Amino acid sequence: IKFEHRNNYSLRNVLRHIRNGLSHGRIEQESSENVIIGIRIYDCETNNSPENFSIELTIKELYDFALELSNDFIH
Repeated sequence: IKFEHRNNYSLRNVLRHIRNGLSHGRIEQESSENVIIGIRIYDCETNNSPENFSIELTIKELYDFALELSNDFIH
């Protein structure tokens, strides 16, 4: 996880940036031999401003993160 301006690593803030990045289509895939092996999600304050947040996850990390997050909300 990389923050440019504020180093607020709270789950709420990280999720907010991930949501913003996804909702604005700021996602890139990393591939190897035509297989997606990871993703990068980034966020910006405006379309013309530099990135202020980015996160890179392997597919396994993304899966584990989503599973843990859903378990936190269920329990």
